[in-house]
Amino acid sequence: MNVRAAIDYEKVAPVAHHKTVALINNFVIDTTEFLNKFSFLCERKLLSVSEDIHRIEVTLAVLEAKLASLPELDGVTAAEVPG
Repeated sequence: MNVRAAIDYEKVAPVAHHKTVALINNFVIDTTEFLNKFSFLCERKLLSVSEDIHRIEVTLAVLEAKLASLPELDGVTAAEVPG
């Protein structure tokens, strides 16, 4: 199925330059606003993930220090722990 408009483009008046410029400016503004919002959301989510990773690293360091303080675990390796 081939659909074609019956328009003779040579007889159609061109779009005014100021209207074309206004449309392009509007597109650029909308795109910039979208990208700024998207960037902000990405940075906020990355910051949240970074904070979670930092919290986990601190918790892991505390747990490792607690385990290292137990004398009965001296010399025990991960391969010896049943799991």
